[in-house]
Amino acid sequence: MLSSSKDDPPPSSSKDDPQSSLEKLAVIYLQDNHARRLEWYAFDVSDDPKLNQIPPPLSLRYLNHRLNPSFHEEDDESESKVYLKPIATASNDHKWSVMRAILDNYLYRFRDPGLTQQFRGNMVERISIKDISPNSAPKWERVDSLPILVFSAHALVLGGKLYCLGGVNKDGPWAVAYDPDKAKWESLPDPPHRPYSVRTIFSASLEKSTLVGGPCIVVGSPDDGVLQIYNPDAQRWFTRSFDIKGSSIVPDDLVGNSGHPLVVDNNLYWYSVRSGEILCAYDLSTNVWSMARLPIHDEEEYFSQFKPHFPPSLAHLGSGKFCLFWVSPLPVEPRDNEVLLLPKPEDFSTRLHCLKFRVTTSAGNLRPNSEAIIPLDVSIISCQYHLVSGIKDFRGGFGV
Repeated sequence: MLSSSKDDPPPSSSKDDPQSSLEKLAVIYLQDNHARRLEWYAFDVSDDPKLNQIPPPLSLRYLNHRLNPSFHEEDDESESKVYLKPIATASNDHKWSVMRAILDNYLYRFRDPGLTQQFRGNMVERISIKDISPNSAPKWERVDSLPILVFSAHALVLGGKLYCLGGVNKDGPWAVAYDPDKAKWESLPDPPHRPYSVRTIFSASLEKSTLVGGPCIVVGSPDDGVLQIYNPDAQRWFTRSFDIKGSSIVPDDLVGNSGHPLVVDNNLYWYSVRSGEILCAYDLSTNVWSMARLPIHDEEEYFSQFKPHFPPSLAHLGSGKFCLFWVSPLPVEPRDNEVLLLPKPEDFSTRLHCLKFRVTTSAGNLRPNSEAIIPLDVSIISCQYHLVSGIKDFRGGFGV
């Protein structure tokens, strides 16, 4: 169930510079195909009314998002626009893959070693995002190379270590962990059902879990109906069944580019564009699914079936509050009476969205519906946005 929240208007704030206070970071990972580079942007998830707009009145026009006027339509006419600058960049030579995790204020990436080096590990670099500012210029630095070969990988942070899943050599480990204090990688025992490819799984790390009574890593294989849980304290795996039947969820909603669910307590959250802009959650303790429709705005061109992209990313803001990250291109507007026949890439801009919403389960929703799903109540609070120059492709976002 979707509602428009009137209880959470954006309070007053005095933050003129969206990059001046970065105690609670949102890090957005984009790809600039024209400049052939990868870019990371950061901003404070704030309640500054200058950066937030409350949703339009709830109506059929809003529920049918393709007829809904933009959240930010009025702001597009502003003559004074502030553009964010990237906190880090990297050449988009298709040889580097970014690990979707931040450990001790460092972003990590690994390099494809190529087929000629198939028995060697991957080169790894990291870049600091600590104490960043618009004028800072952090650089990538080398760390100990991966002891396994990966072509794509899942990265997780747990207990002060960076875990990398996805080793392809059968005679080597499938998963390793990097300890920054020792500056070295350590091998993990293989799971009972070693995944053939990380594109068919989802993974998550839990600092506190009822599954093992402590920290654990969860690896799910929807096609196989298997959930594998790793206990780092005991250094062992155990398995249990994982059922998506009757949930109206399909495996593609949970794996691939969507294979990095948000963890809140013992619940895993996904946002699916493929199944109709749905927020879904899986309770690891009860094995029960819950779901709500959460339509987003300014996405028609971006998430079309002809141009598949990384899905919007979720972040938890505390208690029952969440936010959703995605981007949308802005049309080129001619200046005065200028006729814009052939706009250049630098004439375009992209909006970074941060939609804030609250999730609750009302007393009347505690019983699953006919599809064995518990309905969720979702109320939109506001949408924060920032602008960046050029046309960008979304590659992910997360909160720090």
